[in-house]
Amino acid sequence: MIKIVKLASGEDVIAQIEKKDDFVTLKSPHRLILSQQGLGSMPLCPFSKSSEYVINAQNIIFECEPDDEISESYANQVGAILVPTKGIVTP
Repeated sequence: MIKIVKLASGEDVIAQIEKKDDFVTLKSPHRLILSQQGLGSMPLCPFSKSSEYVINAQNIIFECEPDDEISESYANQVGAILVPTKGIVTP
């Protein structure tokens, strides 16, 4: 599931997350950046070969669901597939 998490370091990150025990796996995480042009994002660690990062759950202050527009934009950037949560999907 795609979530926005606030890390203890202060960064807002959008990623596909999986929780297991005391750890959270961030898949294709992107740091959210607010600028004069609007909301943007960039890979959390752009110089890494890895696209998955396992962090201690204690490093997450909170998590929330992004609005539909942000989810769709993120999914387009990372090639994720979004599953509709309700309703009829039309082209």
